[in-house]
Amino acid sequence: MSGSLQSLGILVAGGDEREIHLARRLIELGARVWMAGFPPALLPEGAVAAPGIAEVSAEVGAILCPLSGTDAQGFIRTRMDPARALRLDETTLGACRPGTVLMIGSARPLVRELAQRRGLRLVELLRDEALALLNAIPTAEGAIALAMANMRITLHDSQALVIGLGRCGQQILRLLLAFGAHVTAVGFDRLEAARGFVWGVPVVEPPVIERAAAGADVVFNTAPVVTLTEPVLARMRRDAVIVDIASEPGGTDFQAAQRLGLRAIHAVALPGRVAPVTAGRILASVVPDLLASLTASTDAS
Repeated sequence: MSGSLQSLGILVAGGDEREIHLARRLIELGARVWMAGFPPALLPEGAVAAPGIAEVSAEVGAILCPLSGTDAQGFIRTRMDPARALRLDETTLGACRPGTVLMIGSARPLVRELAQRRGLRLVELLRDEALALLNAIPTAEGAIALAMANMRITLHDSQALVIGLGRCGQQILRLLLAFGAHVTAVGFDRLEAARGFVWGVPVVEPPVIERAAAGADVVFNTAPVVTLTEPVLARMRRDAVIVDIASEPGGTDFQAAQRLGLRAIHAVALPGRVAPVTAGRILASVVPDLLASLTASTDAS
Protein backbone atom coordinates (compact mmCIF):
# COMPACT_ATOMS: atom_id res chain seq x y z
CA MET A 1 0.00 0.00 0.00
CA SER A 2 1.64 3.24 -1.19
CA GLY A 3 -0.10 5.53 1.34
CA SER A 4 -1.89 5.40 4.67
CA LEU A 5 -5.58 5.48 5.53
CA GLN A 6 -4.85 6.28 9.18
CA SER A 7 -7.45 8.79 10.40
CA LEU A 8 -8.76 9.43 6.87
CA GLY A 9 -12.45 10.32 7.03
CA ILE A 10 -14.50 8.16 4.66
CA LEU A 11 -18.25 8.12 4.00
CA VAL A 12 -19.70 4.90 2.63
CA ALA A 13 -22.89 6.09 0.93
CA GLY A 14 -25.35 3.33 0.13
CA GLY A 15 -24.84 -0.11 -1.27
CA ASP A 16 -25.34 -3.58 0.16
CA GLU A 17 -23.49 -6.22 2.14
CA ARG A 18 -20.40 -5.72 -0.01
CA GLU A 19 -19.93 -2.23 1.36
CA ILE A 20 -20.27 -3.50 4.92
CA HIS A 21 -17.30 -5.82 4.33
CA LEU A 22 -15.40 -2.96 2.72
CA ALA A 23 -16.14 -0.61 5.64
CA ARG A 24 -14.88 -3.21 8.11
CA ARG A 25 -11.58 -3.43 6.23
CA LEU A 26 -11.23 0.36 6.06
CA ILE A 27 -11.72 0.58 9.83
CA GLU A 28 -9.07 -2.11 10.35
CA LEU A 29 -6.67 0.08 8.36
CA GLY A 30 -7.29 3.04 10.65
CA ALA A 31 -9.83 5.06 8.67
CA ARG A 32 -12.66 6.95 10.36
CA VAL A 33 -15.79 5.59 8.65
CA TRP A 34 -19.30 6.99 8.44
CA MET A 35 -22.06 4.98 6.74
CA ALA A 36 -25.31 6.28 5.23
CA GLY A 37 -28.11 4.13 3.85
CA PHE A 38 -27.60 1.20 6.23
CA PRO A 39 -29.61 0.17 9.32
CA PRO A 40 -27.51 1.01 12.41
CA ALA A 41 -27.76 -2.60 13.62
CA LEU A 42 -25.81 -3.78 10.55
CA LEU A 43 -22.91 -1.37 10.83
CA PRO A 44 -19.52 -2.94 11.60
CA GLU A 45 -17.91 -2.07 14.91
CA GLY A 46 -16.29 1.34 14.72
CA ALA A 47 -18.51 2.74 11.95
CA VAL A 48 -20.69 5.77 12.67
CA ALA A 49 -24.22 6.04 11.30
CA ALA A 50 -24.74 9.13 9.13
CA PRO A 51 -28.23 10.44 8.34
CA GLY A 52 -27.15 11.44 4.84
CA ILE A 53 -24.33 12.72 2.68
CA ALA A 54 -24.60 16.44 3.32
CA GLU A 55 -24.34 15.98 7.09
CA VAL A 56 -20.77 14.63 6.96
CA SER A 57 -19.42 15.68 3.56
CA ALA A 58 -17.28 18.43 5.11
CA GLU A 59 -15.68 15.93 7.51
CA VAL A 60 -14.43 13.34 5.04
CA GLY A 61 -11.70 13.03 2.46
CA ALA A 62 -13.52 10.37 0.45
CA ILE A 63 -17.09 9.42 -0.41
CA LEU A 64 -17.57 5.82 -1.56
CA CYS A 65 -20.67 5.07 -3.62
CA PRO A 66 -21.80 1.59 -4.77
CA LEU A 67 -20.51 -0.09 -7.91
CA SER A 68 -24.10 0.08 -9.18
CA GLY A 69 -23.78 3.87 -9.25
CA THR A 70 -26.77 6.16 -9.44
CA ASP A 71 -29.92 6.48 -11.50
CA ALA A 72 -30.36 9.25 -14.06
CA GLN A 73 -31.33 11.72 -11.31
CA GLY A 74 -28.32 10.99 -9.15
CA PHE A 75 -30.05 8.79 -6.58
CA ILE A 76 -27.88 6.07 -5.04
CA ARG A 77 -29.25 2.59 -4.51
CA THR A 78 -29.72 1.91 -0.79
CA ARG A 79 -30.56 -1.78 -0.88
CA MET A 80 -30.01 -2.31 2.86
CA ASP A 81 -32.25 0.63 3.86
CA PRO A 82 -34.68 1.29 0.97
CA ALA A 83 -36.51 4.00 2.92
CA ARG A 84 -33.38 6.13 2.95
CA ALA A 85 -32.93 8.40 -0.08
CA LEU A 86 -29.35 9.37 -0.92
CA ARG A 87 -28.58 11.64 -3.84
CA LEU A 88 -25.48 13.14 -5.38
CA ASP A 89 -26.32 16.78 -6.15
CA GLU A 90 -25.19 20.34 -5.43
CA THR A 91 -26.88 20.33 -2.02
CA THR A 92 -25.44 17.08 -0.67
CA LEU A 93 -21.94 17.66 -2.03
CA GLY A 94 -21.88 21.41 -1.49
CA ALA A 95 -19.80 21.24 1.67
CA CYS A 96 -17.15 18.91 0.25
CA ARG A 97 -13.62 20.22 0.33
CA PRO A 98 -11.90 20.53 -3.06
CA GLY A 99 -9.94 17.36 -3.74
CA THR A 100 -12.36 15.10 -1.90
CA VAL A 101 -12.36 11.67 -3.55
CA LEU A 102 -15.70 10.62 -5.01
CA MET A 103 -15.51 6.91 -5.78
CA ILE A 104 -18.27 5.16 -7.74
CA GLY A 105 -18.68 2.22 -10.11
CA SER A 106 -19.47 4.25 -13.22
CA ALA A 107 -20.40 7.92 -13.20
CA ARG A 108 -23.36 9.17 -15.16
CA PRO A 109 -22.82 12.49 -16.98
CA LEU A 110 -24.55 14.50 -14.26
CA VAL A 111 -22.26 13.03 -11.59
CA ARG A 112 -19.19 13.65 -13.73
CA GLU A 113 -20.18 17.27 -14.32
CA LEU A 114 -20.96 17.77 -10.64
CA ALA A 115 -17.58 16.40 -9.58
CA GLN A 116 -15.83 18.72 -12.00
CA ARG A 117 -17.74 21.79 -10.77
CA ARG A 118 -17.06 20.99 -7.11
CA GLY A 119 -13.39 20.15 -7.66
CA LEU A 120 -13.81 16.54 -6.53
CA ARG A 121 -11.44 13.73 -7.55
CA LEU A 122 -13.72 11.34 -9.39
CA VAL A 123 -12.67 7.69 -9.44
CA GLU A 124 -14.76 5.27 -11.51
CA LEU A 125 -14.02 1.88 -10.01
CA LEU A 126 -15.19 -0.19 -12.94
CA ARG A 127 -12.46 1.42 -15.03
CA ASP A 128 -9.98 -0.38 -12.80
CA GLU A 129 -9.11 -3.48 -14.79
CA ALA A 130 -8.26 -5.65 -11.78
CA LEU A 131 -11.52 -4.89 -9.97
CA ALA A 132 -13.62 -5.28 -13.13
CA LEU A 133 -12.07 -8.67 -13.90
CA LEU A 134 -12.56 -9.97 -10.36
CA ASN A 135 -16.10 -8.60 -10.16
CA ALA A 136 -17.02 -10.41 -13.38
CA ILE A 137 -16.72 -13.77 -11.60
CA PRO A 138 -19.63 -13.39 -9.13
CA THR A 139 -21.58 -11.50 -11.80
CA ALA A 140 -21.33 -14.42 -14.23
CA GLU A 141 -22.16 -17.02 -11.58
CA GLY A 142 -25.21 -15.01 -10.56
CA ALA A 143 -26.38 -14.72 -14.16
CA ILE A 144 -26.01 -18.45 -14.69
CA ALA A 145 -27.87 -19.19 -11.44
CA LEU A 146 -30.76 -16.95 -12.49
CA ALA A 147 -30.98 -18.65 -15.86
CA MET A 148 -31.02 -22.11 -14.33
CA ALA A 149 -33.72 -21.09 -11.84
CA ASN A 150 -35.98 -19.90 -14.65
CA MET A 151 -35.33 -22.46 -17.40
CA ARG A 152 -37.36 -25.62 -17.86
CA ILE A 153 -34.41 -27.44 -19.41
CA THR A 154 -30.76 -27.91 -18.48
CA LEU A 155 -27.99 -25.64 -19.65
CA HIS A 156 -26.33 -28.80 -20.91
CA ASP A 157 -27.20 -29.22 -24.60
CA SER A 158 -29.12 -25.90 -24.60
CA GLN A 159 -28.77 -23.23 -27.27
CA ALA A 160 -27.28 -20.15 -25.57
CA LEU A 161 -26.60 -16.68 -26.91
CA VAL A 162 -24.17 -14.29 -25.20
CA ILE A 163 -24.40 -10.66 -26.30
CA GLY A 164 -21.10 -8.88 -25.73
CA LEU A 165 -17.75 -10.49 -24.97
CA GLY A 166 -16.32 -8.09 -22.47
CA ARG A 167 -15.20 -9.20 -19.02
CA CYS A 168 -18.59 -10.47 -17.87
CA GLY A 169 -19.52 -11.91 -21.24
CA GLN A 170 -16.36 -14.00 -21.32
CA GLN A 171 -16.96 -15.34 -17.82
CA ILE A 172 -20.54 -16.29 -18.72
CA LEU A 173 -19.25 -17.93 -21.89
CA ARG A 174 -16.68 -19.91 -19.90
CA LEU A 175 -19.34 -21.26 -17.54
CA LEU A 176 -21.77 -22.10 -20.34
CA LEU A 177 -19.14 -24.12 -22.16
CA ALA A 178 -18.31 -25.95 -18.93
CA PHE A 179 -21.99 -26.87 -18.59
CA GLY A 180 -22.03 -28.25 -22.12
CA ALA A 181 -24.18 -25.56 -23.74
CA HIS A 182 -24.00 -24.77 -27.45
CA VAL A 183 -22.98 -21.10 -27.46
CA THR A 184 -23.15 -18.35 -30.04
CA ALA A 185 -21.88 -14.87 -29.23
CA VAL A 186 -22.61 -11.40 -30.52
CA GLY A 187 -19.44 -9.34 -30.90
CA PHE A 188 -19.39 -5.57 -31.26
CA ASP A 189 -15.86 -5.12 -32.57
CA ARG A 190 -12.81 -6.98 -33.86
CA LEU A 191 -11.53 -7.61 -30.33
CA GLU A 192 -14.74 -9.35 -29.27
CA ALA A 193 -14.73 -11.35 -32.47
CA ALA A 194 -11.18 -12.44 -31.66
CA ARG A 195 -12.23 -13.45 -28.15
CA GLY A 196 -14.95 -15.63 -29.58
CA PHE A 197 -12.43 -17.26 -31.88
CA VAL A 198 -10.13 -17.96 -28.92
CA TRP A 199 -13.00 -19.61 -27.03
CA GLY A 200 -14.00 -21.58 -30.11
CA VAL A 201 -17.52 -20.21 -30.48
CA PRO A 202 -19.19 -18.61 -33.51
CA VAL A 203 -19.48 -14.84 -33.29
CA VAL A 204 -22.06 -12.84 -35.22
CA GLU A 205 -22.36 -9.09 -35.65
CA PRO A 206 -25.25 -7.07 -34.15
CA PRO A 207 -27.13 -6.63 -37.47
CA VAL A 208 -27.87 -10.38 -37.56
CA ILE A 209 -28.78 -10.75 -33.89
CA GLU A 210 -32.40 -11.40 -34.85
CA ARG A 211 -31.46 -14.63 -36.56
CA ALA A 212 -29.10 -15.67 -33.74
CA ALA A 213 -31.70 -15.07 -31.03
CA ALA A 214 -34.50 -16.91 -32.83
CA GLY A 215 -33.31 -20.37 -31.85
CA ALA A 216 -31.92 -19.60 -28.41
CA ASP A 217 -33.14 -21.28 -25.24
CA VAL A 218 -31.38 -18.66 -23.12
CA VAL A 219 -29.92 -15.25 -23.89
CA PHE A 220 -27.43 -13.37 -21.73
CA ASN A 221 -27.07 -9.69 -22.52
CA THR A 222 -24.03 -7.85 -21.17
CA ALA A 223 -24.01 -4.88 -23.57
CA PRO A 224 -25.32 -1.49 -22.35
CA VAL A 225 -27.11 -0.82 -25.66
CA VAL A 226 -30.57 -1.98 -26.62
CA THR A 227 -30.00 -4.91 -28.95
CA LEU A 228 -32.98 -7.04 -27.92
CA THR A 229 -35.53 -4.83 -29.62
CA GLU A 230 -39.16 -5.76 -30.23
CA PRO A 231 -38.48 -7.18 -33.74
CA VAL A 232 -35.73 -9.37 -32.28
CA LEU A 233 -37.88 -10.47 -29.33
CA ALA A 234 -40.81 -11.24 -31.62
CA ARG A 235 -38.80 -13.95 -33.36
CA MET A 236 -37.68 -15.61 -30.13
CA ARG A 237 -39.22 -18.76 -28.74
CA ARG A 238 -41.81 -18.04 -26.04
CA ASP A 239 -40.14 -20.42 -23.59
CA ALA A 240 -36.76 -18.70 -23.93
CA VAL A 241 -35.23 -16.95 -20.92
CA ILE A 242 -33.40 -13.63 -21.09
CA VAL A 243 -30.95 -12.58 -18.37
CA ASP A 244 -29.85 -8.97 -18.91
CA ILE A 245 -26.99 -7.81 -16.67
CA ALA A 246 -26.33 -4.48 -18.41
CA SER A 247 -26.63 -1.32 -16.37
CA GLU A 248 -29.90 0.60 -16.55
CA PRO A 249 -31.83 0.79 -18.78
CA GLY A 250 -30.33 -2.52 -19.96
CA GLY A 251 -30.12 -3.93 -23.45
CA THR A 252 -33.65 -5.36 -23.64
CA ASP A 253 -36.97 -3.77 -24.51
CA PHE A 254 -38.56 -5.10 -21.33
CA GLN A 255 -42.02 -3.71 -22.10
CA ALA A 256 -42.03 -5.49 -25.45
CA ALA A 257 -40.83 -8.69 -23.78
CA GLN A 258 -43.72 -8.51 -21.34
CA ARG A 259 -46.23 -7.94 -24.14
CA LEU A 260 -44.82 -10.92 -26.02
CA GLY A 261 -44.94 -13.20 -22.98
CA LEU A 262 -41.16 -13.59 -22.77
CA ARG A 263 -39.37 -14.08 -19.46
CA ALA A 264 -36.82 -11.26 -19.35
CA ILE A 265 -34.92 -10.58 -16.13
CA HIS A 266 -32.99 -7.35 -15.58
CA ALA A 267 -30.33 -8.49 -13.12
CA VAL A 268 -28.18 -5.60 -11.89
CA ALA A 269 -25.83 -5.60 -8.88
CA LEU A 270 -25.61 -9.38 -9.01
CA PRO A 271 -22.39 -9.78 -6.97
CA GLY A 272 -24.00 -8.19 -3.92
CA ARG A 273 -27.08 -10.36 -4.28
CA VAL A 274 -25.59 -13.77 -4.96
CA ALA A 275 -22.11 -13.67 -3.42
CA PRO A 276 -21.84 -10.66 -1.09
CA VAL A 277 -18.99 -12.06 0.98
CA THR A 278 -16.79 -12.78 -2.04
CA ALA A 279 -17.79 -9.51 -3.70
CA GLY A 280 -17.05 -7.63 -0.49
CA ARG A 281 -13.62 -9.23 -0.26
CA ILE A 282 -12.95 -8.17 -3.85
CA LEU A 283 -13.79 -4.56 -3.02
CA ALA A 284 -11.71 -4.72 0.15
CA SER A 285 -8.73 -6.03 -1.84
CA VAL A 286 -8.79 -3.12 -4.30
CA VAL A 287 -10.39 0.01 -2.84
CA PRO A 288 -8.05 0.60 0.16
CA ASP A 289 -4.98 0.53 -2.11
CA LEU A 290 -6.60 3.01 -4.49
CA LEU A 291 -7.53 5.33 -1.63
CA ALA A 292 -4.06 5.06 -0.10
CA SER A 293 -2.47 5.86 -3.45
CA LEU A 294 -4.66 8.92 -3.87
CA THR A 295 -3.88 10.03 -0.32
CA ALA A 296 -0.17 9.65 -0.96
CA SER A 297 -0.35 11.69 -4.18
CA THR A 298 -2.31 14.44 -2.40
CA ASP A 299 0.25 14.60 0.41
CA ALA A 300 3.09 14.72 -2.08
CA SER A 301 1.57 17.68 -3.89
